[in-house]
Amino acid sequence: TGNDALAVKSLESAMASGRIPASESLNITEGIARIHYRQKNYKQAADWAARATGEPGARIEMRLLLGHSAYLNNDFATAKTEIAAVIAAGEKAG
Repeated sequence: TGNDALAVKSLESAMASGRIPASESLNITEGIARIHYRQKNYKQAADWAARATGEPGARIEMRLLLGHSAYLNNDFATAKTEIAAVIAAGEKAG
């Protein structure tokens, strides 16, 4: 419906319920992070992106979102750490 505020509230409630299947948890966590980022709620975006990066199968894009969100939230130490990890992964991959 294009209502990001309602979507993020609903998804966060679903995650808090503990009833989300493990196979869907990562996708929903990443989705919540992206919605917060679009809403320019960088603290919440960073928090949810950090949760996503801690899950098995996390995509490198979440580390980028975490780094950028942290930077925009003036958390430069986290931004530096996350962007350095992305660069290292890219170098390792060739």
